[in-house]
Formats: sequence, structure tokens, C-alpha cells
Amino acid sequence: MVWLTYFFEIYFEVLYLVFLVRFIFLKRWSRLLNFLSATLFGLSIEYLSIFLYDSYHYSTLFLLQFGRAPNNVPLVVAFCWAMIITCSMDTTDHFGLHPISRPFLDTLLALTLDLTMDAIAIRIDGGFWDWGYGLPTYISPLTYFGVIWTNYMGWFFIVLIFSSILRLERKIWRDKVNLLVIVYHLIVPFLGYIPLYLAFEGTYRFNLFLLAKGIIVVWYWFYLVLLFVFIALTVILISIFAGHFRIEKITNILPFALFTSFHLLYLATYFALGFFSTIPLVGIVSIIVLVIDLVIEYFIMDWKAISAKLPFRSKAKI
Repeated sequence: MVWLTYFFEIYFEVLYLVFLVRFIFLKRWSRLLNFLSATLFGLSIEYLSIFLYDSYHYSTLFLLQFGRAPNNVPLVVAFCWAMIITCSMDTTDHFGLHPISRPFLDTLLALTLDLTMDAIAIRIDGGFWDWGYGLPTYISPLTYFGVIWTNYMGWFFIVLIFSSILRLERKIWRDKVNLLVIVYHLIVPFLGYIPLYLAFEGTYRFNLFLLAKGIIVVWYWFYLVLLFVFIALTVILISIFAGHFRIEKITNILPFALFTSFHLLYLATYFALGFFSTIPLVGIVSIIVLVIDLVIEYFIMDWKAISAKLPFRSKAKI
């Protein structure tokens, strides 16, 4: 079933090229810089995480890789980080939320994809990547069906931090492109490591502090994930109740295409390979987050404007 790895890789690499072509065609140079900076951030954070912490490893089956095993990172992973962050931000921007709350919605949107992806991906072709905990068919204090809870913390902070940095850039330079902006985008990926490191180091040391005091919280990492999700939801709800909520239609279909294809491809694999018989809860959760994303994307899409742009749509009145 090695072809599944190739299929997923090539599909998302082609989609990445579509994003690049769109930015260039529309001459949205500031967004292109955002996109390339997110790619660099995704690649470097993955490589450093593997190199420094040795907590997981990627399959060597991918066609395009950065680095050598066991520290290899498939380029498609960095491409997906860029697309996920970009599409999450584009979606969030059309809800009229307060600027402070937008990175939190970016984060939750990205997490919906990870809930579908990770537990399924580690079971395809021997695993797109390996966390070192095998393939358990249950949720434990350490993992969600084999995916460590700190992975979801990582997603939370990576998207929250990087989208916040990009939004700050947009506020300061207002989509302008000059040498200073380019330098900023080259430095940003490395600046993002600092708060990310502090977040993980702080939570890890707090756990050690509790253990030193004789306080054992068995589900510590799971509770932390829930806490951060609760904080994000609270910030978003405060923004909504404060009157910062207004749906603005979008004609860019790429966010809808990315979120939908992510969910459907992994769900199709989940059912095709019979994973539903061993990890049914993963399927239930995946379907729930798929519906949530579909509803969100559906309501912000300007379907009339999109259909009017289709090349095969007839303009003649019948």
C-alpha cells in the first residue's frame, strides 16, 4: 500500500503549487511572503523537534525529503503547515472577530484537521510518522490512539504563535512589501521558536514541580490540552458577545478545498483500510469535526460569485 503515501504526498504538493500560482497570478506579494514564511517555519520546527527531542520520526517512503533519516522531514509536511495556517487565517478573517481572538480561532480550526489526520496517518503504510507508542486501540494518559497529547499542544502553540506573528506584520506594514518586510519574514520562523520553547518548557517543568510535591496528575497532558482549548473558546466567545462577529463572504475556494479534502481523504482511508473496526471513536470524532468545518466553510463562501466565475457556466438566458 506504498502508493497511498505517494498519493497523499503528491496531492498536497500539487495543492501547494496551486496556492503559489494563485498568489503570483493575483500579485498578492505580501500573502506570498506569509505563505513562504509559514513553509520555512513548518520545515524548521519539524526538523528541530526531531533533531533535539527525538520524540518522533517520519517515514522514509516520501519522495521529497529534507535531511537524512532518522532526522528526515518530508517537504509536504512543511507545505501542509503553510496551507493550514494560511487557510485557517483566511477563514477566521471573514468572521469579523476582534483581532486578539482571531489567532485562537485559527488554532482551533487547525486542530480539527489534526484530530482527523494523526491517528489515521500513523496507521497508513507502516505510518507516515511514528511516535514510538505503537498503535493502541484506546485512549490513554499518554496518547490519543497512539498520538501523544503533547502533539496537540504543539499544534495549538505553533498555529497560535505563528498566526499571531503574521497578523502583527499585517497590522504594521498593511500588506506592503519592501526589504524590511522580507527580512522580517526570514527572521519570523526563528523568533517563533522562543515562545514555543517557553510554552513547552513551562508546562513540562510545572509537571515536574507537581511530582516533586507528591501530586501525581495521571492525565496531566490531556487536561492541559482541554485547558488550552477552553481558553481559546472563551476568548472567542468573549469577542462574539462583545459584538465582534460579522460574517463576510469569501470567493476564494482554496480554504474550503483544503479543509474538505483533508477530512475526506483521511476518512476515506479510515474506512477503506478497515480502521473503523479497531478504532471506531476516531471515525466518530473525525466525522464530527468534518461537519463543523463544512458548516463553517459553507456559510462564509459566496457560492453565487464563485459559480459565476466558472469557465463552463453559460451566460445565456434560457
